Amino acid sequence: MVIVNSPCNPTGAVIPPDEFARIYDVCRRHGVWLLSDECYSHFTYGSARPFTVASLPGSRERLIIAGSFSKTFAMTGWRMGYLLAPQPLIAR
Repeated sequence: MVIVNSPCNPTGAVIPPDEFARIYDVCRRHGVWLLSDECYSHFTYGSARPFTVASLPGSRERLIIAGSFSKTFAMTGWRMGYLLAPQPLIAR
């Protein structure tokens, strides 16, 4: 599994869409899961916009997306979040 965090904490740096697509392509070709930590997707600066690899055609087959309510809505200590993944994986 490869874990990618974009936007990154604490800098707010965003991986460009073409680079994100290349990372996913490497994972796909090698049968590796990609976990995209998107907990900071609402925390960007300037003109930066977050990109989700889930928007790439066919990417959802080996992709897990982690999201957070507690980060987005300043609920420090609540640790509330979610995962988006293929149903068979979630069922386990």
